Parts: sequence; structure tokens; C-alpha cells
Amino acid sequence: MSRSLLAFALSAVFALPALAQGNDAPAAGANVVLAALAKQDDASLDQLPSRAIAKPRDFSQLKQGSWSYEVMGMARAAGCQGDGAWIIDKQGSEETYQVFCSQPKQFVAVCMVAGCIEID
Repeated sequence: MSRSLLAFALSAVFALPALAQGNDAPAAGANVVLAALAKQDDASLDQLPSRAIAKPRDFSQLKQGSWSYEVMGMARAAGCQGDGAWIIDKQGSEETYQVFCSQPKQFVAVCMVAGCIEID
């Protein structure tokens, strides 16, 4: 173990008792960084990131891909009755598909060489 790594490990170990007792300041010489965590009532936690897009009026701009059949089967198994799985994003070998369901929740899946997984 290198000397600097050993020093870091020891400083972290000796700082833990001070932190566990509620002291805000770590022991002298400790290389510990304290950061505030997001609170449960933080508004940013209510909106999770999503790749879904709003349902278009005209589907002629959207295209179906090689995984559309598989994604549509996954959507139906999840309770989504839609009218096709459409490519909404393509980056290299990764394709993102969306099924516009009759209910408010939309079905989004990402497909690669190995298969597809639901992401929303």
C-alpha cells in the first residue's frame, strides 16, 4: 500500500468517531469532505429525468425500427395499449423507443445489440 493511500485511509478512520458523535469538524489533519445531501422534501426529487417525448399530432415524422416489434410486446406485457413503438432517439448502436399508451404513462425502452430494457 502506498504511503499516501495509507495516510488517507488512516485519516478517514480517525475522523469517523468525531463524525459519528455529531461533530461537524473532523479530527485535525483528516482529509474528509462533508457535503449536504438532498432533503426528502426537495422539489428536484419529485421530477425524475425521462427520455419520453410528448405525443405528436402527426406520426409521419416518427419511424419504426428493427426493435419495434419487441418493444411493442414489452409494452403490452406492461399494460400499455399503444399503436406502435417509435424511435425517438438513436446514438450509435443504442436506439430509444417510445410507445404512446392510452393512459398518461408512456412506455420507453432502450435497445442495443443484446436486447431491450424499459427505462421509464
